[in-house]
Amino acid sequence: MLLVLALLNVGCAELSPRAPQVWNTLSKEERRASLACGHDGWVIPSITSAFSRDPAAGVLAGFRTTFIAGPQPFPCNRVLQTSAQGAFHFDVRTIPGIVVERYSTAVLEITGSPMEPVSVVFGRPWGYEGGWITSSVPAANCAFRLSVAASAPDGTWGGPAVAFTPLSAGSRDFFAPGEMRSFNVTNEVGGWMRGVTETGFVITPVSSAMLSHSNSTCVVLFTARLRVFLREAGG
Repeated sequence: MLLVLALLNVGCAELSPRAPQVWNTLSKEERRASLACGHDGWVIPSITSAFSRDPAAGVLAGFRTTFIAGPQPFPCNRVLQTSAQGAFHFDVRTIPGIVVERYSTAVLEITGSPMEPVSVVFGRPWGYEGGWITSSVPAANCAFRLSVAASAPDGTWGGPAVAFTPLSAGSRDFFAPGEMRSFNVTNEVGGWMRGVTETGFVITPVSSAMLSHSNSTCVVLFTARLRVFLREAGG
C-alpha cells in the first residue's frame, strides 16, 4: 500500500512535516476478582499518574497488568490493569501551504520509545474456567493499533479513553518499541480538510496479555508526524 502511495506521489510537492497540534494520553483502569474475594479495595496506579505529560508532542500508550493469585482450593484471584491510549490530531486545515484542491495523499509516521523495560507474559485470559491459574509463556513485545478516534478527547491528562474506528486503508496491529511505522491516512486527512470534524488518531494497546493471569508491563512514548503531498499546480 505504501509503495502505491510512493508511486502516486511522483511529481507531487511535499509540505513540511506536521507535528501534532493537540495531543493527550487517556487512561482506563479495570479490575477482576473471583467470587471468593468479595469486595476489596485493591487498586493499581494509573500510567498517567506515573508519568508526566511530555511537552514535545509525545503521547503514552500501553498497559500494566498485575495478577494476584490466592491460595487453593478456593482462591481469591485478582487481576488489576491500567492502560493508556495516546490521542492526537494535526489541525489539518491550518497546515501552512495547504491547498485543498491540490491535495493528493497523506502518510502518518509513528516512532515509539519504551518508558520502562518491556515484559509481556501471555497467560490464560481472565474468566476462562473460573479464572484458575495456568502456565504462561513470556514474550518480548506487545501489540498496538492505530485507529481513528470516534470523538475528539478533551484536554484532561489521564481523561477517559475514547472509542475508535479502523483506518479506511485498514488498521493493522504493530509491535512496539521498534522502528518507525508508516500508515496511509489519505482518506482521513482529505475528509478533515474538506470539513469533516477532525477527531484525530488514537494508539491503543491490544495485546492478548491484557487481563490475563500474568504480570506484564509495556508503556511506550510515541511521537508522530504527518506528511502531506500536493499535486503540482496545473497537474
